Amino acid sequence: MPITKRTFILKCFSEEICQELLEKIIENAPIRDATYHIHGNVLKITIVGLKHEVQASWMKIKEIYSEMFKILEIEKGKGLKHIPISYIVKTIRRTFPPEALALALTLKGFKAEVKDEEIVTNAHLNEVISLSRKIVKAIDDLKFRAKGSASKKAISCISAILDLDVDVVINMLRDADLLVEEDDKVKVKKEWRSVVKEIISRIRTGELEV
Repeated sequence: MPITKRTFILKCFSEEICQELLEKIIENAPIRDATYHIHGNVLKITIVGLKHEVQASWMKIKEIYSEMFKILEIEKGKGLKHIPISYIVKTIRRTFPPEALALALTLKGFKAEVKDEEIVTNAHLNEVISLSRKIVKAIDDLKFRAKGSASKKAISCISAILDLDVDVVINMLRDADLLVEEDDKVKVKKEWRSVVKEIISRIRTGELEV
């Protein structure tokens, strides 16, 4: 089959953005035979290969380009932002419970909801990513220690909101009589969202100390 050579031009906001885009392309769409050149706010990509390989590579590059510039627009925008859950997953390199993130954002004073595979919020993107990472870390720390996804969501959500170690959160829940022990694991007594809201409310009213 004949070999095809094609050159594609992508325009960026700046040379720095072009460099960031190139790094994302190299990381997420490795191409067997390609050359890259940045000049100012232009990224030029030349791909060599079979026609279907070149086309597939270009489609993947366009996907990365589109997603990156959507996120850049989100970062610059004001008001409610529609952040794809898939973008957060790619950024933190882990799946996470979106509903726990939305609740954490809400209880930190932001507007937030899960809608159509997006987090819709007025929080800054950095805050969203930071809370997502804290939730994932807490879930990792709860491995083999918490029973059921509801308990993990409750504890990890509180841990992320208050920036506390899961052991501190577990002791707090015990003191508040919101936790039971089952099969050598901890389990929340109530619906997980109500547990999170109750703990945060008690702390804010001074009933519980951090």
